[in-house]
Amino acid sequence: MKDCYELETANDCAICDDGYLPENGKCTQKSKCVTENCQLCYFDKILNYENCVLCSPGFAALLGKDKMMCMPENETVKNCLYVDTSNEKKCSTCDLNFYWSNGKCVR
Repeated sequence: MKDCYELETANDCAICDDGYLPENGKCTQKSKCVTENCQLCYFDKILNYENCVLCSPGFAALLGKDKMMCMPENETVKNCLYVDTSNEKKCSTCDLNFYWSNGKCVR
């Protein structure tokens, strides 16, 4: 299916590429992710809200009070996929192809 990152069923998309929400199971690029700097998002039908699952390059995901936020990477969380919720200056999960070494994500 065009522009679909993850299928929900054989004919319906759950997550679209490039920061858009699916509409009626199709990626139409009409509804942008509400979370600023979010690359992949979906609408949780059970909880009835949008959830960001992957931030755009240069941003790291931080679980806020009730939803994911995308914060700009800085020197302490460079190449970080998820920031530690108890300490925003610490990475909890490095980006793909990076590993944790001496407090930083490196190749």
